[in-house]
Amino acid sequence: MQKSTEVAIDLEHHSYRTYMGITCLMQLSNRDEDFVLDTIALRREIGDELRPIFDNPNIVKVLHGADHDVEWL
Repeated sequence: MQKSTEVAIDLEHHSYRTYMGITCLMQLSNRDEDFVLDTIALRREIGDELRPIFDNPNIVKVLHGADHDVEWL
């Protein structure tokens, strides 16, 4: 995934009984692979694993319906 030039991202979130809300699911795709990540189960590892992708300005990030996705990230 880190060798991709573009990555598509979509987040699913819920705010039932919580003020800030919880990101529950991340869908991540490049031109060759699709991933569905359980962000609750992976909450301790996901930041370190995905940081190289999100920090790399040479990888274009395409978000679907991103009115709140950036905030949830």
